[in-house]
Amino acid sequence: MKKILVWDLPVRLAHWLLAALVFGAFALANLTSDESVAFAWHAIAGLLAVFVVVLRLVWGLLGTRYARFGDFSFRPAALARYLRGVFSHDAEGTGVGHNPATSWFAIALFAGIMGLGFTGFLTARGSKSAKEIHEVLAWSVIGLVAVHLAGVVLHMVRRRENVITSMITGLKTGPEVAGIPSSRIGSAGLLVAGVFAFGALLLSGFDAGTRSLTLPFVGSTLTIGDTDEKVRSERAVETGQRHADGRGDDSHEHKNEDNYKHRHKD
Repeated sequence: MKKILVWDLPVRLAHWLLAALVFGAFALANLTSDESVAFAWHAIAGLLAVFVVVLRLVWGLLGTRYARFGDFSFRPAALARYLRGVFSHDAEGTGVGHNPATSWFAIALFAGIMGLGFTGFLTARGSKSAKEIHEVLAWSVIGLVAVHLAGVVLHMVRRRENVITSMITGLKTGPEVAGIPSSRIGSAGLLVAGVFAFGALLLSGFDAGTRSLTLPFVGSTLTIGDTDEKVRSERAVETGQRHADGRGDDSHEHKNEDNYKHRHKD
């Protein structure tokens, strides 16, 4: 057994980009005011995360051996064997690439991020039900990441394998014939260029003054958070409703007063 190359550079870059973007978006959404410019940035980070997921899905079809979804293990029996092996110090259920647990985690994470992007879009379009689902999804994704981190620590303790380092260097211990021949540096360069280009397009369509974001390629303009104009509009509606109710009360009081005067006149 020796150190072999398992994770190509696009896989490693996508992994760490998603980690930074997901935590960044979550922190901005929960630590800033809905009326602040910083809150709007969480939507940009979220959309970048969606874009990275799309690129990772493409790479899951076209990438190197262990990057492809065909190498993932989704059989429940394999997951049960892996979990049983982790707690019993047995190596059963493990492999050079994604183990059953990380296979399921990756797909669940990708689905969660895509769901966040879709519900975030609907929320910015004014859907209150989508906003509630968006918040539940956000906490679910963070919970999923927390479980993943706990699993990584458990794996490192039980198996004596530093999987964090392997996701940085791409190297793992295994038979020499199981390694991939290249890190695919060129493909990694295209991934980085694509992310920067998409980020630039998002920034070009972002108006900090109005907290509005025009989506590239689609052309839809979204309002992120509570802008001053949006708040004034909501307050105007509430004020109008109160005035309408007040006028109804006043007319009712005048009617009662007229009835009182009429009875006393009689």
